Amino acid sequence: MGKKEKMASILHLVGGKPENVEKIVDEIDKFFDNLNAEMEDWKVSMEEFPDGTRLFARFQVLIKK
Repeated sequence: MGKKEKMASILHLVGGKPENVEKIVDEIDKFFDNLNAEMEDWKVSMEEFPDGTRLFARFQVLIKK
């Protein structure tokens, strides 16, 4: 999954600020690179609660041999 696809999938969740999304995507990419893993798919959702906003993320990754 390319950076543009990742950014498009989360852009609307963080107030539409591309610079914020780019930081999030860069950190996620660094995390999986350190594991020698390739992110194949991800899903992010947001939910409002009385105590604040929660982001939920699911990642499908391939751990390379």
